[in-house]
This record gives sequence, C-alpha cells and structure tokens, in this order.
Amino acid sequence: MKPWTTISLVLLLSLPTLTHAHEISGIVHPHASITEKVAPFLVQLNGGEQTTFVRSDGLFRFRDVAPGHYFVTIPSTELLFSQYDVDVAADGHVQVLEAKYLGAPLIGCEYPLVVEPVKELEYFEPREKFNILGLIMNPSFLTIIVPIGLLYVLPKLTEGMDPEDMKKAQEEMGSTDPSSLLAGMLGGGQANAEDSDDD
Repeated sequence: MKPWTTISLVLLLSLPTLTHAHEISGIVHPHASITEKVAPFLVQLNGGEQTTFVRSDGLFRFRDVAPGHYFVTIPSTELLFSQYDVDVAADGHVQVLEAKYLGAPLIGCEYPLVVEPVKELEYFEPREKFNILGLIMNPSFLTIIVPIGLLYVLPKLTEGMDPEDMKKAQEEMGSTDPSSLLAGMLGGGQANAEDSDDD
C-alpha cells in the first residue's frame, strides 16, 4: 500500500472523532477579581472522569469532549463553588444549568462558564465581640454586683431615718428569731397568721 494511501485512510478514520470532539471551558474568579492570580483549583468532569487545573489567569478547559451530559465541579476546602450541569450537543452547542449548592434549584447561566464562589467556608465560629449588655445580664456578674450595690445603698437609706425609728427597727431585728424569719420568707408566715386567726 502506498504511503499517501495509508495517510489518507488514517485521516478518514479520524475524521468522525475530530468532527464530534468538543470542549468545555470557563474562567474562575475566586475573589471576584479579574486581575488577581488564581490558585490552581482542581476542576472535575463527572466526578473525576476527567480532571484539569485552573491556570493562573483563571482559565480551565476540557478538550476532546464527546457530545453528552456532564457535571462540572470544583472541590475546595476553602471556597464553596456552584455545580454545573452541562449539555454538549452534536453540533457543539453547549447549554449550562447552575446549582448554587447540592439540592438547590437549577438556573440557566452563560457559557463559557464564569465561576465565582458562593461563599467562603468557615470551620470555626467567629469570636464574639465584647458586649456590655451581655456582661450586665450575666447571672454571675449580677450575683457579685447586686450585694455590693446594696452595701452602698442601704447605709444611704438609713442616714435619713429618725434615730428613734432606727433604734426600734434594730431592736425588732435583734429580737426576731432567724428561723421564723426564714419560714416567713418561704411561706410559713401565712400559715402562722392563719393559726393566730383561729386562736
């Protein structure tokens, strides 16, 4: 067989492959900037059937893609990217649907893909800022401050009292049985009053 015949045969056999081979491409803007250099994110086609990396200018491309249905994902531990449902027609027309996250409704988007992160992934809760109201309402803070406040306020209140009334109050406090006072605070005072009424 002549050499030119062999070459012609190879070209004829490869023509269907060349005719039906397309590409899926896009650009990644991880920080909504078109000038910042982009990290080499991994881009997967159908969960890893084909993989490629994002170039420093953000571009990525899958070559020699046959007509069909594909899923484009960008796994990352730092950023959450949308997932893309890509249909490549036999004539090379590409139709894309985007899901912001797993289970989200699909929405149409432009092609070539323009990929921006949905959100930055956070694995720790941010430290709360100082909140004076939260400190004041803290029970531990109240148990310390309230007694101190009473120690300051009560002497001020007794300064305006009549000396005779003060002396009488002190005598009553001194003659009061602590157990009966405690019982009265817990509700026993009402029972004692009822007993005295019965008598």
